[in-house]
Amino acid sequence: MLLAYWFTSINQVALFWLAFVLTRPFGATFGDYLIKPHEKGGLGLENGTEIASAILLGILVVCIVIQYVTHKKIVEPSDPMGEKLVF
Repeated sequence: MLLAYWFTSINQVALFWLAFVLTRPFGATFGDYLIKPHEKGGLGLENGTEIASAILLGILVVCIVIQYVTHKKIVEPSDPMGEKLVF
């Protein structure tokens, strides 16, 4: 999806939904793996959905912090003519 975003003119909304649909099975499989008993090849966590949610929340927070730190920009207000506004 990332390559399609950068190197094609495919609509960004279509790319979002395509990525969403393609990643849903991974999330379901991960959740099943957490709550399946050891005998069936899982981790056997009784509260697997809460743990999976906490793990994904942690990943999301880390990604947001990285994005914020690496792309922090100071934007000065300007008028439509491109001149800086003085307050």
